[in-house]
Amino acid sequence: MYPIPGHLAFAASSARFFKVSIPVAVIASFVPDVIDKGLNDLLQITPYGRYFMHSIPSVVVCSVLVGWLWGKESGWGWFAGHATHLVGDLGSFLPLWMPLVQYDWPPDKNITLYAITNPFRHLFSPEMLSELMMGIWTLALFRFATNADRFSRVQQLICYTGIWAYGLLRVWLG
Repeated sequence: MYPIPGHLAFAASSARFFKVSIPVAVIASFVPDVIDKGLNDLLQITPYGRYFMHSIPSVVVCSVLVGWLWGKESGWGWFAGHATHLVGDLGSFLPLWMPLVQYDWPPDKNITLYAITNPFRHLFSPEMLSELMMGIWTLALFRFATNADRFSRVQQLICYTGIWAYGLLRVWLG
């Protein structure tokens, strides 16, 4: 999943649905890529762009640590953002149980360098258009969240369901 609209949509909609900290969830949805891709693409000290922060143990450790430092709601917000990041990345290689399981790392290309050197290559690709749709659903979710009437609640539910259904379809299709 492309990091900005897709991960943002999953994290923000989940945080909104479970009534936990939205800003913490959004930050947590970006941290796995910032750390793991930074260690791999920029510093070249890990074998792959999805490393420890893309694992279930990292979700648990980080969520507990954030909850301990900034309170229970922040910890659950972190869990929502970090866990939905992993859901969004399903369908491709993930070391879900690292460091408890040894992995054979697939060949990796420097995605950060590729994105910087070819920023417009995928601008109008189906993947980017689908990410745009995820972003629109997320904005709509928060637009309808300002009203508490029944119709707005139904619209929120439709947006939330659309984000998750489309995200899971993308995971299923690989």
